[in-house]
Amino acid sequence: MTRLARLEEKLLNLDGFPQGAKGRFVSVIKNVGRSVGGSLTHGHQQIALSNVMPRRVRENAAFLEAQGKPFSRYLMESNPSELEIAALDEGVLLVPYFMRRPYDMQFLLADSGPRYLHELSQKQLRGLGDALALGMRLMRSILLSLEREIAYNVLVHTGPGAGIYLEFLPWTQENGGYEQLGLSACQSLPKEAARLLREAL
Repeated sequence: MTRLARLEEKLLNLDGFPQGAKGRFVSVIKNVGRSVGGSLTHGHQQIALSNVMPRRVRENAAFLEAQGKPFSRYLMESNPSELEIAALDEGVLLVPYFMRRPYDMQFLLADSGPRYLHELSQKQLRGLGDALALGMRLMRSILLSLEREIAYNVLVHTGPGAGIYLEFLPWTQENGGYEQLGLSACQSLPKEAARLLREAL
């Protein structure tokens, strides 16, 4: 996480890279498994610099403007306590009440002030790394119990409006027609997913 934070800072301040209308954006992801665009033999993080604002960054920024607080702060305050999986040193791992796919999880950093990884303390970066490792172990455990391919994505949400959080997206259900229309038909309930994830923990 420390190396990603240093690289993020360098990319955001890179000389000669064109600014988009809304600035520069660094995206950090992790793909594991063929079905989600990754490889089991090379489970690396990926980092990209763009002058185009990614859709989820735009949604987080719009949320901050509309609600006056970062999305992660809102979710920490409004998500039911029964959907919490684990309270960690630097934040909380939970199932969001709007779970789009079975066993989706998010880790919300307790301090919603920083917008980028390089703004975090070493303690916060270590906490983020611990949450990343725990979330990946839980996804592996759940996918094995479902007899599905070990396949998941991890998104590191940074930038305006995010309040830094991790999103864990295990490949537990395929997309269908409703998803192509922009709706989510989830084959599980958040309360049940949280219970099973706590048991796996």
